[in-house]
Amino acid sequence: SLRPYLDRWVQRPSWKECYKSDSIYSAPSMMQACATVTKMAPDACRQGKDFVKVLARIRGLDSAYRCAAGLDDKCAFHGHAPAPEGPLVPGYPRAAVMASRASYGNGDELDGSAPRGPLMPDCSYSHRLGLLFYEAGIPFETYLIDTRDKAPWFLEQFPAGTTPAIQGTPGGWVHNDEWVGGFDEIVARAKEQSMGFAAVANDDGQHKTRVVCLLCRSLATGLLASRFAETKVEDGKKVLHGMMGMGGVNVMPGEAGSELRDRMVKLALDSFAEIEQLLSDLDDDFIGGDRPNMADAHMATMLYWALNMIEFGLCGIPQAPCSVEDVGAPSIRTYLERWTKRPSWKECYKTSSLYNSATVTVYAYRFSKMAPDVANDPRFLPMPAVCERARRADPYYRTAVGLDKPVTGGPIFEGHLFGQQPAPEGQVISGVPRKAVLSYRASYGTGDILDGDAPLGPIMPYCPYCHRLGLMLSESGVPFEAYLIDQSDKPPWFLESFPAGTTPSMQWPDVLGTDEWVGGFDNLVKIYGEKIPKFASVANDHGQYKVDHVGALGTTVAMATYAAIFTNSELDSAKNMMGALMGMGSIAKIEGETGAQTRERLILLIQDSFKELESLISKLNGPFVGGKSPNMADAYLATMLFWAHNALECGLMPLPQAPCSLKDMGAPSLRPYLDRWVQRPSWKECYKSDSIYSAPSMMQACATVTKMAPDACRQGKDFVKVLARIRGLDSAYRCAAGLDDKCAFHGHAPAPEGPLVPGYPRAAVMASRASYGNGDELDGSAPRGPLMPDCSYSHRLGLLFYEAGIPFETYLIDTRDKAPWFLEQFPAGTTPAIQGTPGGWVHNDEWVGGFDEIVARAKEQSMGFAAVANDDGQHKTRVVCLLCRSLATGLLASRFAETKVEDGKKVLHGMMGMGGVNVMPGEAGSELRDRMVKLALDSFAEIEQLLSDLDDDFIGGDRPNMADAHMATMLYWALNMIEFGLCGIPQAPCSVEDVGAPSIRTYLERWTKRPSWKECYKTSSLYNSATVTVYAYRFSKMAPDVANDPRFLPMPAVCERARRADPYYRTAVGLDKPVTGGPIFEGHLFGQQPAPEGQVISGVPRKAVLSYRASYGTGDILDGDAPLGPIMPYCPYCHRLGLMLSESGVPFEAYLIDQSDKPPWFLESFPAGTTPSMQWPDVLGTDEWVGGFDNLVKIYGEKIPKFASVANDHGQYKVDHVGALGTTVAMATYAAIFTNSELDSAKNMMGALMGMGSIAKIEGETGAQTRERLILLIQDSFKELESLISKLNGPFVGGKSPNMADAYLATMLFWAHNALECGLMPLPQAPCSLKDMGAPSLRPYLD
Repeated sequence: SLRPYLDRWVQRPSWKECYKSDSIYSAPSMMQACATVTKMAPDACRQGKDFVKVLARIRGLDSAYRCAAGLDDKCAFHGHAPAPEGPLVPGYPRAAVMASRASYGNGDELDGSAPRGPLMPDCSYSHRLGLLFYEAGIPFETYLIDTRDKAPWFLEQFPAGTTPAIQGTPGGWVHNDEWVGGFDEIVARAKEQSMGFAAVANDDGQHKTRVVCLLCRSLATGLLASRFAETKVEDGKKVLHGMMGMGGVNVMPGEAGSELRDRMVKLALDSFAEIEQLLSDLDDDFIGGDRPNMADAHMATMLYWALNMIEFGLCGIPQAPCSVEDVGAPSIRTYLERWTKRPSWKECYKTSSLYNSATVTVYAYRFSKMAPDVANDPRFLPMPAVCERARRADPYYRTAVGLDKPVTGGPIFEGHLFGQQPAPEGQVISGVPRKAVLSYRASYGTGDILDGDAPLGPIMPYCPYCHRLGLMLSESGVPFEAYLIDQSDKPPWFLESFPAGTTPSMQWPDVLGTDEWVGGFDNLVKIYGEKIPKFASVANDHGQYKVDHVGALGTTVAMATYAAIFTNSELDSAKNMMGALMGMGSIAKIEGETGAQTRERLILLIQDSFKELESLISKLNGPFVGGKSPNMADAYLATMLFWAHNALECGLMPLPQAPCSLKDMGAPSLRPYLDRWVQRPSWKECYKSDSIYSAPSMMQACATVTKMAPDACRQGKDFVKVLARIRGLDSAYRCAAGLDDKCAFHGHAPAPEGPLVPGYPRAAVMASRASYGNGDELDGSAPRGPLMPDCSYSHRLGLLFYEAGIPFETYLIDTRDKAPWFLEQFPAGTTPAIQGTPGGWVHNDEWVGGFDEIVARAKEQSMGFAAVANDDGQHKTRVVCLLCRSLATGLLASRFAETKVEDGKKVLHGMMGMGGVNVMPGEAGSELRDRMVKLALDSFAEIEQLLSDLDDDFIGGDRPNMADAHMATMLYWALNMIEFGLCGIPQAPCSVEDVGAPSIRTYLERWTKRPSWKECYKTSSLYNSATVTVYAYRFSKMAPDVANDPRFLPMPAVCERARRADPYYRTAVGLDKPVTGGPIFEGHLFGQQPAPEGQVISGVPRKAVLSYRASYGTGDILDGDAPLGPIMPYCPYCHRLGLMLSESGVPFEAYLIDQSDKPPWFLESFPAGTTPSMQWPDVLGTDEWVGGFDNLVKIYGEKIPKFASVANDHGQYKVDHVGALGTTVAMATYAAIFTNSELDSAKNMMGALMGMGSIAKIEGETGAQTRERLILLIQDSFKELESLISKLNGPFVGGKSPNMADAYLATMLFWAHNALECGLMPLPQAPCSLKDMGAPSLRPYLD
């Protein structure tokens, strides 16, 4: 009886609302339990290995996880929405909603190369009805009906096939289950059947629904008919006349198409004007007052549609594509943004964005079919361009199909920051300060007037003052960590840490005397000049020209350029900005001067300044004002001149010659001066680019002008060509955005350019890809990955350079396909190789190789390097090297000991020689393998002893030394070998903890927090799939007879396992669910739960729910090969409260709190961090979050009659009986898993669980005895539950609908049913069903 009982629950909308799933299985619940046992009782489950099959089974059963993770091609994303199942529930109707896809992936004219998107609702009438239902607190089930391919089950059940259609009440028939259609008819019935619906669907607002409808229809008619007025196609004319009839517009016989078009344009613009007047005069947020009514539902749905039509150019008004602001109706956006903050909007539209590419595409599709003669009229934006523009702007589509750079595995993609800058971790490292730099993107990928069709670019530094400080620090040899602060979206952690929010700002306790961030360019320069001699030696003013002269000239050019753009504006905001810029450039303001006169004066000033700069720079005695190397005057000049050069080249500078070059301006010496700067490592360190162009700098300027002086640039339209030009020139943007197939991600690293700079060597580093995308045995279907450094010797050298504060340029040399330029310049082709000093030759520019030789030269040439590469630590480098070599030999030779292939034997003997291991004549392969396994495990034991006995964080003390560099690079390699099974020890694939060496992970994690590690390895992850794959490739070639030995993990599986665990690779190729456009994907939460926005909406509380994933996609023992799953609610106590609220008709916003990674905003708002917790000022009397299940139930029972009517104990059985039985089953199950453990953590957890289940503890009872007692208790409880549920007088304990006893029972029984079906429940029968346990009534109850 228990399964049927559960089945009855699962079919209720309250269940789906709380569990976010209609599956009778929950993989996240079981995953959380397995993770807890693995953490607290690892000895009871073989460190989680006992759960591998358990989790595979439950993931296979959980349809919600399979669909969300892309494992099921039958779910709604891929095909039709499934047909409804089970009986209708009164008060919970089903709604059919017409939907379409932003692209069907067909490659036709409209789809182009756009990938197939999810079904998205596109019918305004359906949206209208949905908003009214949600606002009335009426839950309903949505079935998306594909406009182009209606589901057969829907046409069979409702032959009319129109939407909205309703099955059930309110809205449908009371006495039968047939679908019924017609918006007006559904609304009329819903008003009769539901007082709540009638209260929302009222017509008592400031304006009548009839007036709003007439206005909206006129607008819709004008927008579409203006586009299709001149069609000659009969089908097109029918559509046109239909539109006109809808809007009450007469067809005038003999009227020419062009005349009709003019009439329709006027109708649209007049309608916009009337709607603007209506909205701007509202007394409250909505026509209905503080909450929407029927008129609002009509207004919102039509305005949302209209906004999309004009923004993307699917109408015939001459302004389009344009914004509502461009047509004089800014209140439309404000009004719609109020709507998007309401839960009803997000539920109906599946997004809080104002852009819906599916709606645009479905109209483009229809009109391309019906009026092809005007669909691509050259006077308008062509239909394919309309669709592509809409898809680019729609964050839901972009996220769903992976067009945005994914940031699930971290916001860094190919070395660029695409997501928001993460907060710093831990303390500032001594000698390595943190520096906040104001930044921007070349494109935000929104499709607005400035972004156009340009894809999303990374966040890149642009602020000249930040660069100025950074250049002087870098030239002084001071390493620093840069934190890129997006001007348009400053990270909350930065504003909390430094409320002023200005840049440059720095955190440097050693020098600034405080842990706080300190800002102000002049302030920082003054402090550093006084306290840091190296900085003072660069930030001097002893060069050929003074900073007040040459530096000021650069500032004048830049500020005069920027200010001149504002002179055409009449707005106060523009005038204020212009005045500020002129002040920064020391440019006088002249009283009474007109804008045109100021512009003319500024243009002359720019031209004169260029001439004077040319005169000065052309006469330099060296490459820089400071002589052979730059000084303060250079830093001041270069940063402003770089900005001005970009403005000149792209046409932003308001000179008659622009766009043009500095040479065209009569200043040919200035570009070579900048080129000299750009080639310096300090420049690349500060600008994160080696391009002479910066699209983000120009984008920021254009965005500022558009915001503050829209009348001076036609709302940004004047900048379209400017930005297109600079984006085309900026190679860093083009490569990062995937527009250039010649950059290093796709092919070879480019050859070095320009002369070497002393003190800034170039380093060649061997690299490989986690997959070459060849589809061979090792790559399989894995997409091509980025080049990643894989050479331990190169890493070792890089760590020493970075720790010594020596900047260098890295050139990644593909192991399988070495760059021709590298082989030409260095025929040996080995790495590490160095060009320049320290490390290379002093008197020539030839590349030199050999780790030991490079280190010896670098010690002689650099005191800083010698200080780091010391051997004065707790253990000698020689000892560490011997240990590491023994470990490496044991790991690899144990895998290949039995090879019979000659090439394999050579490799094997080479490994053994490296590790100082003798080859014993006549030794059998199996004997050698045993010897190598022992060598590896003994080496792990010795290394564990060495690391666990360290007196400080590193062998070298509080900072790493040479021995640490050797130890870290080899242990990182070894960790990857054993984790992914590329070795022959019997434990593999396994963790370092499994081989008794937990200190290895701790030691490596200390390293990963150091900037040197992130710079060398390009990631802070401990997993590197490129390293694994390159070894798998080599050994598959050289020892194929043992490469896929069935006793070990096959090589393809090794590689795939490594790729799954490597966040850098997964992020780079888009395997993780992207969250740039928001963490929601196909209705599921894949990223961390965003913080609530704004105030709690009256009547709609917020509820925090403890949650977990079915798989975290890490490739560890519990995740295995399972892909990343969404964050899903699992906590029975949270569900229990949610079910009672939902059954009471109380809508709420759920915030899913990942137990393994609770969002900082939640812990800040509610430090207890417990769930369930709620924010409901109306009822709880405070804006704070309030927790405690019993506490909340008590308050709601006293204050909310509807809740009290559900949370009653008047059913057939009392909650203390039937609810307690459910809790006993679940808690006894969970506790029994811990009984085999001897750890205190497990015993404490077991005791807590037994307490929660009211299960007695017996003094002196052994673990085995407790387990046996718990198993009997579970079996007895199932029998008793079956006896009770099979005798119910109705479907629920509460009768026809659930009560408190049901909510208590169902949530625990659901968990227990999952544990039973997947085999987590420690019964001899498991895995099995409730029916197998003699409880056939329970599954129907849950259903």
